[in-house]
Amino acid sequence: MLVVNDVADTLSDAGRDKLQHSLRVDITGMMRGGATTTITMLRALIGDIARAVMDPEDRTMGNVCDTMQFVDGGGIQLEQTTEEVVGSVAMTLMISFVTDRGNWSVKI
Repeated sequence: MLVVNDVADTLSDAGRDKLQHSLRVDITGMMRGGATTTITMLRALIGDIARAVMDPEDRTMGNVCDTMQFVDGGGIQLEQTTEEVVGSVAMTLMISFVTDRGNWSVKI
């Protein structure tokens, strides 16, 4: 399971009638398993999330943003219950883009 949270959009002046957005997005991936949920599987999940979110050749998501980068590469947490192991990874992505002051929905 993946949980994606749009945590904060920090705004700054980018010139006449423009706003610079720095959007922080937290991504948490979780998996359950028997004794097979291991650090190795969770590290593989980190790689899967990174590949799904960001094309290494294009850090703009097809020009949807100006830049995109992971600023936290994946904290791992494991919890053992009597029947299973539950593991999670947490990653933070920063996305920057400029919009018109009157229309925040379209990057310029």
